[in-house]
Amino acid sequence: MKRLLPHDLVETQMQHYRFYFLDRNKMIFTAQDFTGPDDTAALARAEGLSHPHGIEVWTGPRKVGFVERKSHSTVQTLPEARSE
Repeated sequence: MKRLLPHDLVETQMQHYRFYFLDRNKMIFTAQDFTGPDDTAALARAEGLSHPHGIEVWTGPRKVGFVERKSHSTVQTLPEARSE
């Protein structure tokens, strides 16, 4: 039987994200929480949501990116956005 070592028990650390849905004036209309493994997953999830004025994706105080309205399906990633 193989003995498990600490490095064998590595778990994917899930991150908390918040999607801010913007109104036509680019003000926050509502928000939705998301838990995922990294920034890429959060942006992909936000891109799959339908909203006419765009969605800002944040994790804590860090803005991950902006997803434009569904018809354009464009993701703008900020330079400091990263996958963990």
